Amino acid sequence: MTLIVSATSAIVLSLAIALVALVPNSNVIAAMFPPWWDAATIFEAAAAAGDPVRVGRLPWVVIVRGDPAQLAKRLHAAGAFLVMDSRFFAGCGFQ
Repeated sequence: MTLIVSATSAIVLSLAIALVALVPNSNVIAAMFPPWWDAATIFEAAAAAGDPVRVGRLPWVVIVRGDPAQLAKRLHAAGAFLVMDSRFFAGCGFQ
């Protein structure tokens, strides 16, 4: 029984962290674009949504700066399939 409670708690905590990460309210957001897009298309899409700051080690991840009220929505409209607060990418060379 203890194992089930521990596993359930770990899952709930992981989901809570993921939900916080997926609801960015920062002016700097990490955006993941389709990996089959070429670099120029990804950069153009990111630039249409905000100001691209840098590209990640994975070329389809771009850190973008912009208006926190609209940035995530604009990135999704530009083709990003996932947007997250860039602080969650600190271990990947982003600041």
